[in-house]
Amino acid sequence: MFVDCRKLASEVDETTKYGVSVFAEGGTQPKVVEIIATGNQGIVSYSTTKMKKAASLGIEYAPRIYEKAVTVEESLRDVRELNDDRTVHGIVVGLPLFVHLDEEGVTNEVHPQKNIDGLGAFNTYFLSKNREDAGLAPATARAAVHILESLGAISGKRIVVVGRGPTVLAPWLRC
Repeated sequence: MFVDCRKLASEVDETTKYGVSVFAEGGTQPKVVEIIATGNQGIVSYSTTKMKKAASLGIEYAPRIYEKAVTVEESLRDVRELNDDRTVHGIVVGLPLFVHLDEEGVTNEVHPQKNIDGLGAFNTYFLSKNREDAGLAPATARAAVHILESLGAISGKRIVVVGRGPTVLAPWLRC
């Protein structure tokens, strides 16, 4: 069986562009900020890819790159400022963070409705209770479900998705 994921992605892009245009008509420029506090060049490179994709959709994507000397207190203060900033509509925490930073603390500090990757205790709790309507689901897991649903109804089916990251191994992927 062949799944044309490029076609599915293109359809999602068109829907997103439409949504962005509706916001723009109302005077709002969607903006996402990514927190990058790592020496992992793969994360930095991936951020560049996300920035290009966001630009193609009309979304402002602003990475905040931190030096290794950043403290836990500074990172949490910055997250709180982003939460309060009405011009910021989404926050991404580029994992992994420097080892001295508290990943769980940082992801939990991000307001649940701005936490694009659906991380943090709030979103995880609601997703584990099959209440994805109350929290945000990880995009990678949602993409997997979207691909599976393109093949037909998945309700009641037994499906296994293998992954090891927090955005892939979401507890709500029980169909």
